[in-house]
Amino acid sequence: MLWCSSCIHVEAAYNSSKPGDSVNATEDLCSANNIYYIRFFSFEQRYKLFYLHIASTDSQAEIVWTANRNKPYVNTSGLNLSFDHFGVLKIVSQVEKPIIIYSPPPHSTTNNMVATLLDTGNFVVQQLNPNGATKSVLWQSFDYPGHTLIPGMKLGVNHKTGHSWSLVSWVSEASPAPGPFSLEWEPKEGELNIRRRGQVIWKSGKLRHNIFENIPKESQLMFNYTIVSNHNEDYFTFTTLSETPAAIRVSWSMYQTGQLTGILGTDIARADKCYGYNTDDGCQKWEIPECRHPGDVFDVRTAFFDVQGNDTSYERNSSYGIGDCQAS
Repeated sequence: MLWCSSCIHVEAAYNSSKPGDSVNATEDLCSANNIYYIRFFSFEQRYKLFYLHIASTDSQAEIVWTANRNKPYVNTSGLNLSFDHFGVLKIVSQVEKPIIIYSPPPHSTTNNMVATLLDTGNFVVQQLNPNGATKSVLWQSFDYPGHTLIPGMKLGVNHKTGHSWSLVSWVSEASPAPGPFSLEWEPKEGELNIRRRGQVIWKSGKLRHNIFENIPKESQLMFNYTIVSNHNEDYFTFTTLSETPAAIRVSWSMYQTGQLTGILGTDIARADKCYGYNTDDGCQKWEIPECRHPGDVFDVRTAFFDVQGNDTSYERNSSYGIGDCQAS
């Protein structure tokens, strides 16, 4: 999911907002060293649906997080990311309802509150000490992963709050709405699982010597994995062995086909090659439809409709994608 841009060419580029600030549809909110930026963007040329994304500033310009996956805006009139005087972080528009991203508890103070896009790709609302150091993190995008896992993000569950972290694919290349595939951490087995509509179709295998059994070894050499398990939380996370800007941008993306990819398209998991009858490379067996037989594969082909007249419609809220075709 890519688009091209750079914070360097945007005059109104900055990395933090304080209560009362806003970022409009033509501005970027950039991390301090221009590694990531936030921007409103539309994929469709005909059907203008606008999303607020975090993306990398390199040539890949990969989208790593979307604020309004389920609720795109159809009009840019007055569209902006607002951090109001009450400490509420929200997307607002002159013609559509606002989307609340973060709202502070009642009677809380907004003194020294700031919303900042970090060089890690984490968008945080934090309370600062008088000297500018972080006092507490009030909200962070890392707690609400999209389809991409970047260093420092977690997969798992917080037992104290019940909040879970998982990746969920997009519906299609042009729709960030939650799709059929998810990447989750299974703490009891100590494995990563890919599910399609709840059905486990792929497992990473056990982690031994910092290598998962069913992930290509060459795709893992630059990562350091961490697994935490205690009464408060169970989670998996990774960091990179290098701290260069290029390494910081390394990510895993869960695509609408079921493929989990790493940097420059390297394979992490090919769940799109799991058909229910094969068990190679981490694929799991499940009951396949009677019309399907071992050896059958899913073949993606492109075609165009010969549309005549005005009898076509666009389904804005469709939640089905190509992965559902593969399952049926």
